[in-house]
Amino acid sequence: LYVPKYMEMSSKNYETLSKFNGFPDQKNPYEPFPAEGFSNLTQTFGSSDHFPCSQDVPTIQGIWNESFCINGKWYPPQCHPSTGNCKELYLVNPEWSGGWFEGVIKNLGLHFHVVYLGREGLIDQVKKLYEQELGYMHYWWEPEVLVSSQRSSRFIVPDYSQECGSLIQPDPKYSGVDCDQEPFNLYKVMNKNVSKHEPDLFELWSKFIITNKDQMNMMRSVHSNFGGTGNMSISEAACNWLKTTTVDWPSWIRINEGDKEPGQMQHSISDEMHNNSKNEKLILILLSIGAALMTSAFILQVLFHLRSAKKNALKLRAPPDVGSTGYFLFTDIQDSTALWEKNRTDMYEAIQLHHNCIRTLLQKYHGYETGTQGDSFLCVFRNADDALHFAHALQIRLLHLDWPAHLKENITELMAPRKQEVAKAEAAVKFLQLDSNLQHPERVSEDWPPAMQGKRVRSKMWNGLRVRVAIHCGEVTTSEEISGRMVFFGTTVDHTKQILDAVVSGGQVVCSANVLSMASQAALVDLCLLHLGSWEMQDPVQEMELVSLSPKNLACRQCQFLPLKKIKQLTPAAHQCPKAREDTTLVFCSLVDLKLMEMQLVSVLKMAPRDQRFPFRSIRSSLISTADLKNVKTHVLPLFQEVTEGLIQEHGGYIAETRPGFYLVAFHTPTAAISWATNTQAALMNATWPPVVLLLNSCCERLSSECERMFRGPRVKMGIAWGDLQAVSLHSASGRSAYYGPTVNLAARVEGLAVGGQVLVAASADQDAITSVKTMIDTHVPNATSIDLGAFHMKGIADLKQVLQVQLQELSHRSFHRLSKDGGKRLSSLHSISSGGVAMVEDNNKSNSNVDSSRARITRNSI
Repeated sequence: LYVPKYMEMSSKNYETLSKFNGFPDQKNPYEPFPAEGFSNLTQTFGSSDHFPCSQDVPTIQGIWNESFCINGKWYPPQCHPSTGNCKELYLVNPEWSGGWFEGVIKNLGLHFHVVYLGREGLIDQVKKLYEQELGYMHYWWEPEVLVSSQRSSRFIVPDYSQECGSLIQPDPKYSGVDCDQEPFNLYKVMNKNVSKHEPDLFELWSKFIITNKDQMNMMRSVHSNFGGTGNMSISEAACNWLKTTTVDWPSWIRINEGDKEPGQMQHSISDEMHNNSKNEKLILILLSIGAALMTSAFILQVLFHLRSAKKNALKLRAPPDVGSTGYFLFTDIQDSTALWEKNRTDMYEAIQLHHNCIRTLLQKYHGYETGTQGDSFLCVFRNADDALHFAHALQIRLLHLDWPAHLKENITELMAPRKQEVAKAEAAVKFLQLDSNLQHPERVSEDWPPAMQGKRVRSKMWNGLRVRVAIHCGEVTTSEEISGRMVFFGTTVDHTKQILDAVVSGGQVVCSANVLSMASQAALVDLCLLHLGSWEMQDPVQEMELVSLSPKNLACRQCQFLPLKKIKQLTPAAHQCPKAREDTTLVFCSLVDLKLMEMQLVSVLKMAPRDQRFPFRSIRSSLISTADLKNVKTHVLPLFQEVTEGLIQEHGGYIAETRPGFYLVAFHTPTAAISWATNTQAALMNATWPPVVLLLNSCCERLSSECERMFRGPRVKMGIAWGDLQAVSLHSASGRSAYYGPTVNLAARVEGLAVGGQVLVAASADQDAITSVKTMIDTHVPNATSIDLGAFHMKGIADLKQVLQVQLQELSHRSFHRLSKDGGKRLSSLHSISSGGVAMVEDNNKSNSNVDSSRARITRNSI
């Protein structure tokens, strides 16, 4: 395992990480490493390598039956994607290390999960992170050009021993290795008869040696993309080594055969070469011809690449075709009309600088100028990365242009009446600590003036014209050539204009979440994101998530941007979230058995007669194509999202984190959280689920002994906790507010204790607190009832916690397993002290692995 030398970790070993307990007064050694979700395998890496353990390859060659591996990532028991408590570590694929380092991570208790990038993907990722001086750890070998060119140090784990090596198992879950791999050395091997019959060759091979330095030089001469000298062939690299090491190898060679003992030389190399001048001339002629041919080939190759690069650049700068996705970027200068009125001469000069700046960056980032409206530019890009790079570079370049002398004074004068509004906006965002970004200024990129490149600077925040930017993407529906330029029309263009019109503050970049979802991580790494919530677009009406962007070293600008206007806000922004107060409540909400649903759909497909579109002949009213059956997410996730998020808005909740089938929601009060959770359970049961979903064993309708409906549709489990929140800050990857403190861990543990359809609430394990919670539920949560399930010790939670089950009266016939000490995997980190009595009726998590029995249950129970 390797880390870059500029990291403090390079001089330390595994104990630094394994002994970290997460106490507030400890420096977190995991902080520099990439967080969960940093690497987007489907968008960031274009390698042709197949990423293992993806959704269609759930196991590694049939031997990883128990390890948790999904979407190209492996998670040890101490990590889980729902908690995001572990950092990324990069491997090519499991076969490269034979699952060795996965076992080491598990057994040493390191908080890493493994991301499999493929060979080219790993090389690209390491080079990008090294250029940006970010932290990372990856598996490789030495001597090799990657760890040499990206100057790296080995991350120290215990040395290999035979006892440790004997504990290796293919599946990391059962592997006992906790040490480094066994080192492998290269040995020279020769047939024993050579020493008798070929003494010259024996002497050469006995003395032959290549140092690590020589190996590295030869590899660099072959690999120019790693900082080497050129694209030599292997033969050329060997020849070059002979030329540069003449002091060593002549002593290995016997020139003349005879009775001389190995090592005794009849003549020197120089004498022999002098006596064979004809051969020397012939060699020189052949070398000259070879050099000429190689030079010609090299020139042709360079010309070919230049031509290809030019074609690709022209293609990228061309407008997108109708039917393709276009990334529209519109700009506008704040207070441009007032600035013209104040000083026409200065403004004319400033506009020339502004236009030249935009058109230069459009050329660099492959943008297409569709037209201008006054001083506004209407541009379109073919991909999200180019649009975001352009927006980032534009704000940096404008900041450092040499603006006219009086322009700054005029802008300051126009901004004066807005000081109160700016101060109010700054106070609203201040708790997110955006100003901390200025304590660690970014390394200056090539978008800065030449005199500043390669340095670290504390940048000024404002200078010159303030330009607001809007970015949105969508299908290109209509285009028309006007005055030699392609002009675009349609919903995407109209919505982009609406976003721009809503932006009040110059210097702000606002883009739709759709754009960010299509961007690579590399395009976002230098940006500070502030999630602005969901907004209602018009003509046609459409809900859209918006995000405010700024360069990281200008993150303080986010504090001074005024709220958007002219469009209706539907959900709160990051700075409007519940603050870290005593009654701020967190809810973990998870869709249960999403993977099992997919397995059961496969079972339904296998049971279907080939000549039928529906698996059961007796049901003719609901014809569903097999193509529809293949993707459960098509039927489950959209409706789950619609119901859940609709009720979050009604109850004043804030979505702190979301991904398919999961929400982390914050509420201002416990009653709002409990009311949302219980009403969501009822709404999901009464939702209009497609018939194919209700066929599944994990989603089918189930009745109580009194024939009352208990369950219908996908099951959702929820865990609720409130109290000790230490801080709220901005999540770098999503721009949403992120919560920190024991309450986050408590809510996650309680949610892990629940089963599908169950809402659990954590409370202090003293009678007064329990009575207070029950009274609050009875008084302030309409139609809700609560059951005390007992007190529990939970992993990572210092105090004993009481767990209550809450549900609406209309769902009171729902019953679940008793929470007990031997509750299997779900309760492996929980120990029951006392528990209330609830009957066991439903266990929709018990048969996750048996597809055949699942098929039988579908036939018996569902139909």
